[in-house]
Amino acid sequence: MRTEKPSFYNKKYCKMIVKAMSQGKNISDFAKDVNFSRATLYNWRRTNPEFKQAILEGQIERIRFLQKA
Repeated sequence: MRTEKPSFYNKKYCKMIVKAMSQGKNISDFAKDVNFSRATLYNWRRTNPEFKQAILEGQIERIRFLQKA
C-alpha cells in the first residue's frame, strides 16, 4: 500500500507569492524564500486552484513591476 507524503501547503502562501512576485521575484526566488523546491510549488499549483490563481496574479504583478524598473 502506497501512502502519500503530507503536504505542507497552506493558503497563506497565496498572498505571499503574489506579494513576492509584485516585488519582482519569480517562482524560483519564492521557493527559496519559503524553503521549498520549485517542484513542490508546481505540485501545489497543480493540486490547489487558489494557488494556481495566485501565481497567475503574481505573474501579472511581476510584469507591472518590471515594466516600471
